[in-house]
Amino acid sequence: MRVTAPIARSAAFQQLLSNRAFDIEFNGYLSNHAKHAIIALERLNAPESRVQGYWDFYTRLTPYNLSLHRVTEPYDHVPPCTLEEWTSLRGKKLQFWNMCKFLDIELNERFHGSVEQLVKTYAPDTLSGLAGALTHGIIHLGWALDAYDGKHPWMVIEGLAYINFSYLSLHPETFEHSAIQETCPAESLRRMAIVWQQDNLADTWIAAAKKKYDENSGFHEELIPAGFQWELSKVLDQPHEIMTKLPTWLDAMSVDELTEELYKT
Repeated sequence: MRVTAPIARSAAFQQLLSNRAFDIEFNGYLSNHAKHAIIALERLNAPESRVQGYWDFYTRLTPYNLSLHRVTEPYDHVPPCTLEEWTSLRGKKLQFWNMCKFLDIELNERFHGSVEQLVKTYAPDTLSGLAGALTHGIIHLGWALDAYDGKHPWMVIEGLAYINFSYLSLHPETFEHSAIQETCPAESLRRMAIVWQQDNLADTWIAAAKKKYDENSGFHEELIPAGFQWELSKVLDQPHEIMTKLPTWLDAMSVDELTEELYKT
């Protein structure tokens, strides 16, 4: 994993990316997209007034017609979680800011400001849980690394903490690598579409998985208010082989090749 070369950006833009006034989620389970949008606007060469205007609009009232959740405890007063808690609290949707503070200290004291070392150390163990928050943790981290200028790492810290905070396992221990001989994503997609229809997986897998747990079962109770995210967790907990038997191209292609093939597909 390599952090891209730093890019010079305006002080006003970086100030927004370093903002700590709002929680990463609001209304219990919705992800805060404010920083993603201003990076996109900046990349479109929008003037600073337009970027700031969008920030002011979104942080006042989101398109969901709901307000972001404003942080109530000053960051300086937040204690870090411990290394043990970083693992034990994984996916429990607790102590997001404590996780941020932990990474902040690690970045500055252990890695002497090296964002690349921070990411290499803490991303690998969490990426298997990227399904959490409907992948918004990895989305946030991706935007953060794309916008990183070498001086303002806060959004990278948020992204790593969010993946850990919202962790929902894809259960990679069930994966069978190179189990199916296929040369490209399009070939796999055609096969999966055929199997989906022939085996009626909408009922025999998805619907059946959803029925296994109810709200009194104790299964991922933290996701019950999120609705669809809770249903997804039940499906991931009972994977079908269409999900676990991996095609050969997935291991054989380079990242650049995979990106191009997936884009074409």
